[in-house]
Amino acid sequence: MLDWILFILLLVSWLCSFAMLTVYNTHMFQLNSYKPHEQRVWYRDKFLPAFVGRNLGVIFTLPLLCFCGRVGIILSILLYALTAYLGRPRKAKKPLVYTARVKRMLATDGVLTALTLLAAVLLNRWSLAWGVLLPVAHFVSGFYLLAANWLNKPIEKSINNWYINDAKRMIDSSPNLKVVGITGSYGKTSVKFFLRKLLSARYNVLMTPESYNTTMGVVKTIRNSLRPTHEIFLCEMGARNIGDIKEICDIVSPRYGIITSIGPQHLESFKTVDNVIKTKFELRDAQEFCDRLGVELTVLALDILADAQVVRNTPERCYYCKRALFGALARRAAADGYPVLLDGTNASDDVSDRPGFRALQELAVRSP
Repeated sequence: MLDWILFILLLVSWLCSFAMLTVYNTHMFQLNSYKPHEQRVWYRDKFLPAFVGRNLGVIFTLPLLCFCGRVGIILSILLYALTAYLGRPRKAKKPLVYTARVKRMLATDGVLTALTLLAAVLLNRWSLAWGVLLPVAHFVSGFYLLAANWLNKPIEKSINNWYINDAKRMIDSSPNLKVVGITGSYGKTSVKFFLRKLLSARYNVLMTPESYNTTMGVVKTIRNSLRPTHEIFLCEMGARNIGDIKEICDIVSPRYGIITSIGPQHLESFKTVDNVIKTKFELRDAQEFCDRLGVELTVLALDILADAQVVRNTPERCYYCKRALFGALARRAAADGYPVLLDGTNASDDVSDRPGFRALQELAVRSP
């Protein structure tokens, strides 16, 4: 009887710890735009903190469960409980949003987890078997999430296509709506808020909220907020992979476009700065912005990765990156006769956590 009680407590503590780790992995997967490749790259790059660090106590349960009997089970219960407590969700700048997709993915993940628990119960007589199963399953919990995403892929694709087609229909039914696409490596959100403030004085303006800049974020904005009375739609367009901008352009058909800047962002998926440039100019290809308005487009050739301080990837990398980027912009602006250089910083940003902001102050760049 005592053995069964301890075994049940072990499964409960394991499940709590596993659930906390699954929430964490789901949050990271959402921040990686539900891209399996980017999630795997993130797992690789964050192996020590994401795998070893968050499973440190769990690693010790392997020998405890296999070779230490009741004492090992009790200690393992305590370790799983401690791991669950330390791994509880913390306040984040972009917290996990429990969208319908996330709920479906967690439900499928829950089924896979239940199968693991069932296997542990069936192997109850062989402590060596479940003593290995539980710690190993906990360690690879992130791949449970990827498996759940893969299993849900046909459903998610069907749902997304329906939402996208509905958003296209709404855009097509608003022939007088002027869509402004805003993209770039930096400053998209800030420029969007600037434009809304200026244009709202005369027009009824809709914009993608906060940092909604993915395909489905844009689709959600259109379906939830677009009204026949809107005259201008400010659409922020983000990109992590080649083709992302074109995908959004195919939905909203922008009449005007703004490219704020092009820099070495998301190189883990773009691979080269040239690919970043090609992707940002998908917007220009979509609506021939410069030719239509007679606006001269100036592209500064600046290799941020040529700066050794940036390449070292220290916590101060944003400071050196901003200093190089805005230093070049300031010199070009002065040569073109513009004495003031503006940058937008979100009101919600924590300046103390932004080393790049110090570089802007040193260069006398003005931020609202």
